[in-house]
Amino acid sequence: LNSNGNYTIANAYTVANSSSAISGTNSLNLSGAGTLNAGTTLNVTNTSGTITLSGNIGNSTGAITRNGNGGTLVLSGVNQYTGATTVTA
Repeated sequence: LNSNGNYTIANAYTVANSSSAISGTNSLNLSGAGTLNAGTTLNVTNTSGTITLSGNIGNSTGAITRNGNGGTLVLSGVNQYTGATTVTA
């Protein structure tokens, strides 16, 4: 999913592939509930703007990785996932 504008997506989402990505230059809010399946990683790379996962990420074991410089990742839901959260520069 590439964001070139400010968007809010309220649908629930599931990261089911081993590696899925969100990238862009402007703000994006995923406000629906999320699931990170076992063995998956959600890679977030934004060079500016804010990517917000404001929906609850349910009881799952996948991981989230924030890549690169610039931009902001916000996890603001009541998250219950037990996978790793990694920040890389």
